[in-house]
Amino acid sequence: MRWQRMPSVIAGALALTVVLCAGLVTVAGGTATPPRPMAHGPGDVNGWPVSSPADRSRAITIIESQSQNIYHDMDLEWQALATGLGHSAAIVGQNALDDIASLESSDILIVASGLIALSPERIQTIRQFVESHGPAYLQGEFSPGHPGNVAFIEIVGDLGGSFALSGTASGDLQPMTVLGSLATHPNAVPTLPYFWYGCAGTGDSTIEYFLEYQGDYFGWIFVPPRGVGRLIHTTDQDWAREADERPESAALMENILTYLDEHADSAVEDATWGAIKSLFR
Repeated sequence: MRWQRMPSVIAGALALTVVLCAGLVTVAGGTATPPRPMAHGPGDVNGWPVSSPADRSRAITIIESQSQNIYHDMDLEWQALATGLGHSAAIVGQNALDDIASLESSDILIVASGLIALSPERIQTIRQFVESHGPAYLQGEFSPGHPGNVAFIEIVGDLGGSFALSGTASGDLQPMTVLGSLATHPNAVPTLPYFWYGCAGTGDSTIEYFLEYQGDYFGWIFVPPRGVGRLIHTTDQDWAREADERPESAALMENILTYLDEHADSAVEDATWGAIKSLFR
């Protein structure tokens, strides 16, 4: 867990609590939704290779995406893939973002909708999670003014980076080229065959590009200047919404989950519980 560097007594107590609560995770803002069965297993969708289970289970909090539109079930797609990799993934309500204390047992945060409104207080909670060394995925959509996009720009700026969106690209942006480690680790995903509209953008040296179409960029990893915490962002949610039907989408989502997992232990090793808690004040 992300707090495993706290003093051993506290860490042991927290580990026991997690074991006792396994099977039903309740987070302020909602109770865990039973995972959707995966629509595919290793190699059984057009022979597409998928990731092996993670070396360790992470506590992943997924902020729901269906309250605005029942067909926007990206939350279930993320949960199915995370569960298939051996993680504990809970879908919770939007009000889990009202207080950072709701996320203090979470290793990874996924905000699954790019369209549901985010208040300044909820954007601050996402920022605090990333600032406290937490890796997160923040969904965006095709217009610069959509909530997820606005939140990403604000969080990047607050944490010492610079990012701007240049405008909407219409239609099916395919093939969408996948760049960097997210194109290869652990799954080989050179392109996405479906990306319905998107908002292009560029940033400074704190921004890594991982989705490119005709010279414009539609997916980014923000690495704060301090080198801890990560925030991944894309400006179309349809590619993720159809992961149960498109193996390339599922494979890229698994690569994203693997990346977030690998950066869940980026906090300073000798940080104390009190020091970590002070970041939330």
